[in-house]
Amino acid sequence: MKALTTRRLAAALLAMACAATGVVVSAGPARAEWPFVHIQNYNGGKCLQPTSAVPNALVVQRSCDGTSWLQQWDATQPIAGSSDFVLRNRAYPDLCLDIAANSMEEVVDGVPLQVFWCDPVTWPGERWPRAGRVRVPDYYQFYSRIATSLCIDVRNNSTSNGAQVILSSCWVGDVSQAWRFRIF
Repeated sequence: MKALTTRRLAAALLAMACAATGVVVSAGPARAEWPFVHIQNYNGGKCLQPTSAVPNALVVQRSCDGTSWLQQWDATQPIAGSSDFVLRNRAYPDLCLDIAANSMEEVVDGVPLQVFWCDPVTWPGERWPRAGRVRVPDYYQFYSRIATSLCIDVRNNSTSNGAQVILSSCWVGDVSQAWRFRIF
């Protein structure tokens, strides 16, 4: 009992000292921090990576490298209860996975993906809902919020390094549209 009273007294004294000096003490984040993830394709086992850490850099697939910040993404769900993900690149956190299009009319089958300044509220092309349509366990399709019939895909079902990542018509059996979040 005495130890508990001593700890409470010490905590109260610390709180008063902090208040008197203007120091703010936090108990920590309200939720656990999510680690950065790699976005890995089932077909070739490769990971999403922008060609560089600048706006408008195209996104390709490369062999997964646990040390490359270009391959690491912060996958957040900005809207509670939504299946939408916003995918921020770790190498440059102001850049998000985006559609390389300047208008809705340009969002068509085959349009490439890029990284661009994050603004998922104004541009829903940076929001990626996850669908459970893939027949591979633990892998999902991610489709465009603005063109729900178009999914993240690898051009020509390629398994090669440097193959361009695009949007194409969603198809349940297409393993080049099957992706998972992987922590290295």
